[in-house]
Amino acid sequence: MSKTVDKAQCVIAVDIGGTRLRAASVTEYGEIRHLKQRKTLPRRYVQAIISDINGLIEEQERYSHERGFTVRGIGIISPGYPDVDGRVSITPNIPCLTNVPIKNYLKKDPAVPVLFENDGNAGAYGEYIFGQKKKVRHLVVLTLGTGLGSGVVADGKIARGTEGVSGELGHVTLNPDGPQCLCGKSGCLESYFSGFALVQSAKTLLKDSRHLVGYKNNIEAITPETIAEKARGGDRI
Repeated sequence: MSKTVDKAQCVIAVDIGGTRLRAASVTEYGEIRHLKQRKTLPRRYVQAIISDINGLIEEQERYSHERGFTVRGIGIISPGYPDVDGRVSITPNIPCLTNVPIKNYLKKDPAVPVLFENDGNAGAYGEYIFGQKKKVRHLVVLTLGTGLGSGVVADGKIARGTEGVSGELGHVTLNPDGPQCLCGKSGCLESYFSGFALVQSAKTLLKDSRHLVGYKNNIEAITPETIAEKARGGDRI
């Protein structure tokens, strides 16, 4: 008697970041396949970002189906704490998405479920399941991107707290007189440790410097990538 072999399964993962969108097909073993990305940029229109999200999902669906995978769900992560419809009340790094019910605008198979989660929480739980599960029951993960996110796993579960924001470290005040954060407050941890903070510090140092020549005399051309490139080339600033 022949044994029935289950069809390979995967989920589509979408990461909505302050600088770029990423999407990939992820197998049940945690293998990341067909990673693609598009720019987000805070000043873009919401319609353009939604269109890119749909485009990335459609591309991943096509990739998965062509390779015999059954798509069992779509997971979408973002800064802030999205509700079941993907609506986030405060998104300082992507202000155009504030209070937008992303789920309502997705073009997908209605039979495929969609789950929204905070990016820091997703990173922490992913590390727990595919990285440290056999070693620890509690862990903290920091996610460094345009902003600074974090997630806490306690006793094998995401720690959410009574208001759902437990473990959010990015907007803890480090110095009340510190630099202004994108959230509007001053001295948040994110205003010191993030891609945004790195660029702001570089702009301050280079404002009156001959080193700006290396950035084509355009201070707005400074990005975390160009800073890293200059550092690898020996630029001490």
